[in-house]
Amino acid sequence: AAAQESLHESQPMMTAVTEIGTQRGDSAAVERALSAMARLKDSSDVQERGGYSIIHAAWLGMTGNHHEALEAAESVLRLGEELHDSQEFMRLGFVHAMEAALALGDRSSAARLLKMVEQMPPVDRFPFLNAQASRFRARLLILEGEDGPHLETDFAAAEGRFRQIGAGFWLAVTQLEHGEWLIAEGRAKDARGLADEALAAFTRLRAQPWMERAQRLRPVEVETVSV
Repeated sequence: AAAQESLHESQPMMTAVTEIGTQRGDSAAVERALSAMARLKDSSDVQERGGYSIIHAAWLGMTGNHHEALEAAESVLRLGEELHDSQEFMRLGFVHAMEAALALGDRSSAARLLKMVEQMPPVDRFPFLNAQASRFRARLLILEGEDGPHLETDFAAAEGRFRQIGAGFWLAVTQLEHGEWLIAEGRAKDARGLADEALAAFTRLRAQPWMERAQRLRPVEVETVSV
């Protein structure tokens, strides 16, 4: 009983370890957290099952098992519906589910998940979830081959909300994705400031995979040799 209580108390820490490991591309750290929490997989406690499923979804996404990651993340969302205070489940479940759906090119699932958030009562759509919804709406538009002001408005809305709530990592992610889209649209100059700010944030947070991705947005300096 004491061991089970200790495991329950360590769940928030393991979830935090998982999120940091995911950001830094440290799949080994996420796998260790998953192993440590394995006993909670079939727990009768909704919070414990949800905590395990969040870590499982993160690990599956990192290892490229996006179908399974989508299923695991959606199970987190279903468990969240059983709780009165489900903010953590909705926050992480939605992010992992959308990442998996978009990685699969599953526009139907992505649209369904966005609609779920949009139909939530305003009091339940806390700022982080609103910001992620704007970010993912922009990415879904890109997947659908759309462009124009609506897409840029969604990116800008997400950036503004993340900045307002101090979510520095997610602000940088959105800036990076925004910059990548701008470059694809032939607007490299507009992307430079976004890429620079994102790279600085990723460097500070030691988010190596994101650092490398942001560095690829920086223009290559070419020396002109006179002959």
